[in-house]
Amino acid sequence: MMHHHSPTLTILGINKLRAQYNLLKERYAHVSQDLKDRTQSGNILTIMRIEQEIIASDMMNMDQVLSHAKIIERNADPVTVEQGTKVVYVQKDTGVQTEVTLVDPLEADPSGGFISINSPVGSMLLGHHVNDIVSITTPKGINQLTIVGLQ
Repeated sequence: MMHHHSPTLTILGINKLRAQYNLLKERYAHVSQDLKDRTQSGNILTIMRIEQEIIASDMMNMDQVLSHAKIIERNADPVTVEQGTKVVYVQKDTGVQTEVTLVDPLEADPSGGFISINSPVGSMLLGHHVNDIVSITTPKGINQLTIVGLQ
């Protein structure tokens, strides 16, 4: 999870990372206390030390991300699709309407409607406007999306 760029995240994404960081801190304290209280040795102790090192490493990486992250200034009335924009589109072949928010890969959660600006759909939507028809090539062929709204 080591990132050398400065991610640009939504306030929701920053808060989610902070919550994950706090959970890691709690887990680290718990494992550290268990290590102090343990009378066992051998494999269990080794596994606990490894877990402690992994948590410490994850915390360090997350701390780096949080300290370098920039918060997206959301445009209240977007005209162009950009990072942080919620895009409403209709698939031409199925007529299905979908809402997605374009985000940094770090906070992408496709099942939650947050897609990476680097994903095939996300990268193709960038720079477009309402009523634009965007062609996206997928393994199943070319899919056409009509952008019907931006928020």
